[in-house]
Amino acid sequence: MDDTILDNLTLYQQLVRGLVYLTVPRPEISYPVHVLSQFLSTPRITHYVTRVKKQTFTARSSTEVEYRALADTIAEVVLIHWLLEDLGTLQLSPTDVFSVGTLDQTADIFTKAHHLTRFQILVSKLKMVIKLLLL
Repeated sequence: MDDTILDNLTLYQQLVRGLVYLTVPRPEISYPVHVLSQFLSTPRITHYVTRVKKQTFTARSSTEVEYRALADTIAEVVLIHWLLEDLGTLQLSPTDVFSVGTLDQTADIFTKAHHLTRFQILVSKLKMVIKLLLL
């Protein structure tokens, strides 16, 4: 890749500023946009190229998502265990992996419909205030 500094600094800055606005409806691009914004003063041709990991599956249920997350976590733990072993470090106790119960999933407020009482509990966990409008 060419590591030459760009001639048109303004064009790069306008492009990145436009991408910043796109992070609101498309939060999955936030990290690459953050990386690109670090080079606003001296952008190079290589900064026009960025990669984003695309979603490889669509879950049909929250249970499937939880199992996939657990499998990913276990794979990470095993890799770290092997890395520590290669570095000559012994792990003296097993690694505990915890799962959060369904009632403790605060993110459910953004993904599911809830009874008013459950909704109020989730809102309080987020330390938000509810303003009920009586129509």
